[in-house]
Amino acid sequence: MCGIVGYLGDSVGDVDLGALIADLVHRGPDAQRAVVFESDKLHVAHVRLAIIDLDERSSQPMTSDCGNYCLVFNGEIYNYLQLRKLLVAKGYCFKTQSDTEVLLYWLVEHGDGGIDQLDGMFAFCFYDKSDRKILLARDHIGEKPFYYSSIDDSFACCSEIKPLTKIPWVDQRLHLEALKNYLHFLYTAPPHTLYAGIKELPPGYYIILDLETNQFDLSPFFDLVEQLSVRPE
Repeated sequence: MCGIVGYLGDSVGDVDLGALIADLVHRGPDAQRAVVFESDKLHVAHVRLAIIDLDERSSQPMTSDCGNYCLVFNGEIYNYLQLRKLLVAKGYCFKTQSDTEVLLYWLVEHGDGGIDQLDGMFAFCFYDKSDRKILLARDHIGEKPFYYSSIDDSFACCSEIKPLTKIPWVDQRLHLEALKNYLHFLYTAPPHTLYAGIKELPPGYYIILDLETNQFDLSPFFDLVEQLSVRPE
């Protein structure tokens, strides 16, 4: 279990990134790091529970050698060794033995078109500095949690709800429809949470955030009902 948090926008100047990280330390006691990309006012941070490649070299946020891409990632990619072989065949070189580095360069190579080839449990935030886009995704059935909030030119995402409530512009009013669902089912279904301004990224979905326009698109890469309806030959 690890934790990720990220935010951007002109209206977040008074956000205490350290406080957000402190709320996630229980998810990752082995390392806590943050990176700021001033050009896009983007702050990303990661708390690590070291599982694969325990060396410091595999800590996050992880940035590509060229400096144009950055990844924060919570989870495990089960087929990372197979993906690594495919990337090596294309000329990629690796400095670590981690699934994080494989995921980083897999997304560099394939972008959102490569998400459906990931076998694992994951929630990640991938920043493309050159194209000024951010890709966020949650695994096929939602084993890893992922929440986000947006307003005007500001956006934030996190592994947990609590840190998001410390961002001043996040609407913390009670979401009445979500409350009704909770009282009926003891559960709030994505994308709703009990906070009006905080949404849960549905399982099997990804977001592409365009930093040029401050607009984002929410799209599925996996449909469980569709998969269950396919009969094996």
